[in-house]
Amino acid sequence: VDRDTLPAGSLFYSLHRDEDSLYFISPRAKYSLSQLNIKADSVRYLLVADAIIQPHRQRVEVDAKNRMLPLRQSKITANFTERFHNIYDAVVSVPSRKRYFGTGTIDYVDERDSIQPVKLKEIGVDNRGSTFAKGTLTQPDNFKLSPHFGFIGDFDLIAMDKFWVFDGGAQPIHPCVPIRSSNIKFKAQINPESVLIPFSERPQNINNVNLISGSVITVDSIHLYPAYVSGRKEYSDRTLVNAY
Repeated sequence: VDRDTLPAGSLFYSLHRDEDSLYFISPRAKYSLSQLNIKADSVRYLLVADAIIQPHRQRVEVDAKNRMLPLRQSKITANFTERFHNIYDAVVSVPSRKRYFGTGTIDYVDERDSIQPVKLKEIGVDNRGSTFAKGTLTQPDNFKLSPHFGFIGDFDLIAMDKFWVFDGGAQPIHPCVPIRSSNIKFKAQINPESVLIPFSERPQNINNVNLISGSVITVDSIHLYPAYVSGRKEYSDRTLVNAY
């Protein structure tokens, strides 16, 4: 958004002290004396905090009592300089020019350009004036960080950073059916074009259980089974050969 792209129309400008000069531009609006509200059309966007909010069907309604009504099915671009994050199907409340909050959907695009829509349970503005968003992914979501790693847990993003931060468990996806890999506990910023999962020599799953990799021998020293970031079948099982 710059001066050359400013829409034509009348400036609707709030003088309410709590709304920090919230404004929008509309070429056509209706004011109801009986209902004390304004219904504005052709509102291309609102600039709120560091975000561009595009109302559904370019409509905005302001009520004398409830102020600006929630914007449903709207789009959010954050921030308005880098524009790393594009949120859609958002339900947004805008209490002031410096603050907004809501929910929405964002696409995760992996290294193969596979698109996975994920829900954002919280969108808001932090104390630096930067947009942030959070979500949670569970087993039924069947979410994949890449063709090689599934994921369950929480994620968050901030407008100034291109990559999301994941906090949960990454499960290796491999063709070795006898090996049951567990979710590797980690927290890191992930580049979807080159997914690397950080973990130590003593990795744990999301339940803080130690994981092992290599050839594992049972307590009776007879049975041997393979493991790859897997849990022990029995607590007393030990690795005969470690794999790193």
